[in-house]
Amino acid sequence: MSEATGMLTALVAGALGTSLSIVWYLSLPKILPSHKKENKQAQRRLVVDKTDPDLSKVKFSVKKIAIPRPRYGQVLVKVAAIPVNPSDFNEWQYAQFQGKSFGLEGAGTVVASGGGFLAGRLVGRKVGLIVSGRDKDDLSLSHKTAAEYICVDATTACWSLPDDITLVDAAGWFVNPVTVLSILGLAKSKSIIHTGASSQLGQMLVKLAATRPGITVVNVVRRKEHV
Repeated sequence: MSEATGMLTALVAGALGTSLSIVWYLSLPKILPSHKKENKQAQRRLVVDKTDPDLSKVKFSVKKIAIPRPRYGQVLVKVAAIPVNPSDFNEWQYAQFQGKSFGLEGAGTVVASGGGFLAGRLVGRKVGLIVSGRDKDDLSLSHKTAAEYICVDATTACWSLPDDITLVDAAGWFVNPVTVLSILGLAKSKSIIHTGASSQLGQMLVKLAATRPGITVVNVVRRKEHV
């Protein structure tokens, strides 16, 4: 082996070793200094104590539970705000959801990761949350968003938010917007009669429909002050 080839091999090996060391370091579990300083061990979670077809009779309570620890590929999110969607109303009517938490989406700040490059890069970032699938029976491990802290998958359940958006504004970032886009995408007619125009979803539909030439939206509201 020539001296030049030996030097090149050494440089490549050194660069590869350095790269692997950087990836290894970035994949280690991380924690936001402010969260570490708080050293909180417990949190509060909203739970449906009594379900009922009459939503005015549904009862809730606040349970004190342990803060979960993120596994590899997961992040711990400090939840700032969540919306209540019609899908939540549906759950509150049926007995199988009694004793369970709720919340399909929300927004918060990632305060810790359980390891992994993608999870680690989210620590300190504002994120939007969307959860799905069967929930855990253990309330401390629940992925529903009606809690102070939840653990979620870093690649499928949270997305980075722009720095200039507030967490309250971003809380309903997924369900309603996707529903509106689906309605407009499936519309076969040039006119849409919308019977919930004063709702958040309705207002989104009005604004997005205005950007689609050729679609007329007829808005129906239930109260005179909403006209």
